[in-house]
Amino acid sequence: MQKYGSRKFALATALASFTLFLPPAFAASTQDDMRLVRSLPEVNVQSLSGAYLAAKSAQAAGALGVASDYYEKALTIDPSSLPLQREAMFTFLADGRFDRGVELAAKLRDDDDAGKVARIALGMEALRTGDFDAAIDNPVSYTHLRAHETKANL
Repeated sequence: MQKYGSRKFALATALASFTLFLPPAFAASTQDDMRLVRSLPEVNVQSLSGAYLAAKSAQAAGALGVASDYYEKALTIDPSSLPLQREAMFTFLADGRFDRGVELAAKLRDDDDAGKVARIALGMEALRTGDFDAAIDNPVSYTHLRAHETKANL
Protein backbone atom coordinates (compact mmCIF):
# COMPACT_ATOMS: atom_id res chain seq x y z
CA MET A 1 0.00 0.00 0.00
CA GLN A 2 2.78 2.42 0.85
CA LYS A 3 4.45 1.62 -2.48
CA TYR A 4 1.29 2.78 -4.28
CA GLY A 5 1.26 6.08 -2.36
CA SER A 6 4.90 6.69 -3.20
CA ARG A 7 4.13 6.17 -6.88
CA LYS A 8 1.25 8.63 -6.71
CA PHE A 9 3.49 11.20 -5.04
CA ALA A 10 6.25 10.64 -7.61
CA LEU A 11 3.75 11.03 -10.44
CA ALA A 12 2.31 14.22 -8.93
CA THR A 13 5.79 15.66 -8.48
CA ALA A 14 6.77 14.76 -12.05
CA LEU A 15 3.61 16.34 -13.45
CA ALA A 16 4.11 19.48 -11.39
CA SER A 17 7.73 19.71 -12.55
CA PHE A 18 6.73 19.25 -16.18
CA THR A 19 4.05 21.94 -16.07
CA LEU A 20 6.29 24.35 -14.17
CA PHE A 21 9.03 24.13 -16.77
CA LEU A 22 6.69 23.73 -19.75
CA PRO A 23 8.16 25.21 -22.91
CA PRO A 24 6.56 28.50 -23.92
CA ALA A 25 5.56 27.04 -27.30
CA PHE A 26 2.99 24.81 -25.61
CA ALA A 27 1.66 27.66 -23.51
CA ALA A 28 1.30 29.89 -26.58
CA SER A 29 -1.19 27.56 -28.27
CA THR A 30 -3.47 27.66 -25.22
CA GLN A 31 -3.21 31.44 -25.07
CA ASP A 32 -4.11 31.68 -28.76
CA ASP A 33 -7.15 29.50 -28.15
CA MET A 34 -8.27 31.76 -25.30
CA ARG A 35 -7.71 35.02 -27.20
CA LEU A 36 -11.35 35.04 -28.30
CA VAL A 37 -12.63 34.55 -24.78
CA ARG A 38 -10.29 37.22 -23.38
CA SER A 39 -11.39 39.69 -26.06
CA LEU A 40 -14.98 39.68 -24.86
CA PRO A 41 -16.02 42.91 -23.18
CA GLU A 42 -15.25 42.90 -19.47
CA VAL A 43 -18.26 42.65 -17.19
CA ASN A 44 -18.21 45.20 -14.41
CA VAL A 45 -18.51 43.02 -11.33
CA GLN A 46 -19.36 44.84 -8.11
CA SER A 47 -20.34 42.01 -5.79
CA LEU A 48 -18.61 38.96 -4.39
CA SER A 49 -21.32 36.66 -5.68
CA GLY A 50 -21.08 38.19 -9.17
CA ALA A 51 -17.29 37.81 -9.31
CA TYR A 52 -17.45 34.28 -7.92
CA LEU A 53 -20.17 33.13 -10.31
CA ALA A 54 -18.38 34.71 -13.27
CA ALA A 55 -15.16 32.93 -12.24
CA LYS A 56 -16.92 29.57 -11.91
CA SER A 57 -18.66 30.05 -15.25
CA ALA A 58 -15.41 30.93 -17.02
CA GLN A 59 -13.69 28.02 -15.31
CA ALA A 60 -16.40 25.61 -16.49
CA ALA A 61 -15.95 26.95 -20.03
CA GLY A 62 -12.22 26.29 -19.84
CA ALA A 63 -11.28 29.97 -19.88
CA LEU A 64 -8.83 29.83 -16.99
CA GLY A 65 -7.39 33.28 -17.70
CA VAL A 66 -10.80 34.88 -17.46
CA ALA A 67 -11.61 32.81 -14.36
CA SER A 68 -8.34 33.95 -12.76
CA ASP A 69 -9.24 37.58 -13.45
CA TYR A 70 -12.62 37.15 -11.75
CA TYR A 71 -11.08 35.33 -8.80
CA GLU A 72 -8.71 38.29 -8.40
CA LYS A 73 -11.72 40.59 -8.25
CA ALA A 74 -13.51 38.33 -5.78
CA LEU A 75 -10.41 38.24 -3.57
CA THR A 76 -10.25 42.04 -3.50
CA ILE A 77 -13.82 42.04 -2.19
CA ASP A 78 -13.30 39.24 0.36
CA PRO A 79 -9.61 38.44 0.85
CA SER A 80 -10.21 36.32 3.96
CA SER A 81 -12.56 33.69 2.49
CA LEU A 82 -10.84 30.30 2.71
CA PRO A 83 -13.07 28.56 0.13
CA LEU A 84 -12.45 31.43 -2.29
CA GLN A 85 -8.70 31.30 -1.64
CA ARG A 86 -8.69 27.54 -2.29
CA GLU A 87 -10.49 27.77 -5.61
CA ALA A 88 -8.45 30.79 -6.67
CA MET A 89 -5.17 29.02 -5.85
CA PHE A 90 -6.11 26.00 -7.98
CA THR A 91 -7.17 28.23 -10.86
CA PHE A 92 -4.08 30.46 -10.66
CA LEU A 93 -1.80 27.41 -10.72
CA ALA A 94 -3.70 25.85 -13.62
CA ASP A 95 -3.65 29.15 -15.54
CA GLY A 96 0.11 29.51 -15.14
CA ARG A 97 -0.08 32.41 -12.70
CA PHE A 98 2.32 30.51 -10.50
CA ASP A 99 3.52 33.47 -8.43
CA ARG A 100 -0.03 34.39 -7.47
CA GLY A 101 -0.89 30.76 -6.77
CA VAL A 102 2.16 30.44 -4.51
CA GLU A 103 1.05 33.51 -2.52
CA LEU A 104 -2.20 31.74 -1.72
CA ALA A 105 -0.44 28.40 -1.21
CA ALA A 106 1.58 29.96 1.61
CA LYS A 107 -1.68 30.82 3.38
CA LEU A 108 -3.27 27.42 2.65
CA ARG A 109 -0.28 25.25 3.52
CA ASP A 110 -2.01 23.57 6.48
CA ASP A 111 -5.53 23.61 5.06
CA ASP A 112 -7.16 20.16 5.11
CA ASP A 113 -8.68 20.56 1.63
CA ALA A 114 -5.92 22.35 -0.28
CA GLY A 115 -2.83 21.75 1.84
CA LYS A 116 -1.39 18.93 -0.28
CA VAL A 117 -1.40 20.99 -3.46
CA ALA A 118 -0.26 24.07 -1.55
CA ARG A 119 2.77 22.26 -0.14
CA ILE A 120 3.67 20.88 -3.57
CA ALA A 121 3.42 24.40 -5.06
CA LEU A 122 5.60 25.79 -2.27
CA GLY A 123 8.15 23.04 -2.83
CA MET A 124 8.19 23.72 -6.57
CA GLU A 125 8.64 27.43 -5.88
CA ALA A 126 11.59 26.67 -3.60
CA LEU A 127 13.15 24.54 -6.34
CA ARG A 128 12.43 27.17 -8.99
CA THR A 129 14.16 29.90 -6.98
CA GLY A 130 17.08 27.66 -6.06
CA ASP A 131 16.21 27.51 -2.38
CA PHE A 132 16.99 23.81 -2.13
CA ASP A 133 17.24 23.84 1.67
CA ALA A 134 13.64 25.06 1.91
CA ALA A 135 12.54 22.38 -0.57
CA ILE A 136 14.26 19.71 1.53
CA ASP A 137 13.03 21.11 4.86
CA ASN A 138 9.44 21.14 3.60
CA PRO A 139 8.88 17.77 1.96
CA VAL A 140 5.42 16.52 1.18
CA SER A 141 5.88 13.00 2.43
CA TYR A 142 3.47 10.16 2.12
CA THR A 143 3.59 9.68 5.90
CA HIS A 144 2.63 13.35 6.43
CA LEU A 145 -0.26 13.05 3.98
CA ARG A 146 -1.51 9.82 5.58
CA ALA A 147 -1.44 11.50 9.03
CA HIS A 148 -3.72 14.28 7.73
CA GLU A 149 -6.07 11.77 6.09
CA THR A 150 -6.27 9.70 9.29
CA LYS A 151 -6.93 12.82 11.38
CA ALA A 152 -9.66 13.90 8.95
CA ASN A 153 -11.37 10.50 9.18
CA LEU A 154 -11.62 10.60 12.99
